[in-house]
Amino acid sequence: MEKATHEQGDAVQNYVNQIVEVVKPGAGYRLAAPNITKAHSAFEKFELKPTAKSDREKVFNRIAAAYVGGLFDKGYDSPELAGGELKNYLSKHPREGALGRVYAAIERGDKIGLESELKEAFESHIGGNKLETTLNDVRNQPDETKMGVYGNIATLLGDVDGYSGSAVSVSENLAASIQGLQQRLTIAEGVSKQKGEDHASH
Repeated sequence: MEKATHEQGDAVQNYVNQIVEVVKPGAGYRLAAPNITKAHSAFEKFELKPTAKSDREKVFNRIAAAYVGGLFDKGYDSPELAGGELKNYLSKHPREGALGRVYAAIERGDKIGLESELKEAFESHIGGNKLETTLNDVRNQPDETKMGVYGNIATLLGDVDGYSGSAVSVSENLAASIQGLQQRLTIAEGVSKQKGEDHASH
């Protein structure tokens, strides 16, 4: 029985560590970096010139075939198919209006600005997928493990305006709790960097 409890504790800690790793600032970049490097190499060969609005969609699909093809080392019989995939990534972009910004960059012929938007969208997509997979795994665990993970998240969130969360409150508001954890980790990293800079300046 003690061994089972110990294993359950390990499982809880393992899931909590995975969640923290994937919501930390820069997590999407770390997860997506190998694919983004390949996409960058493939995209370097793509020539982008200022484009009329009427040709924008056609160019967008060609860009998608080059960039998404580079991400996954695959070719596309239909650029439209690649365009659909890329629009899906852009919908996960952390800042709204990504597709509009990409279209504007295509019209200007701004390859650097365009690639920056594509990179950010893919990082967000990969990070979001990893988080969703991990949370689904947690949801499918026995109640003791699942509530143990939620209780740990509540502890990491700490007191908010004098209110302490619990495993139950996290399970009932999981999306908001994860968002709160993301904000906490971003603030913690900012404070840690500031302390490091203050220390270095003395």
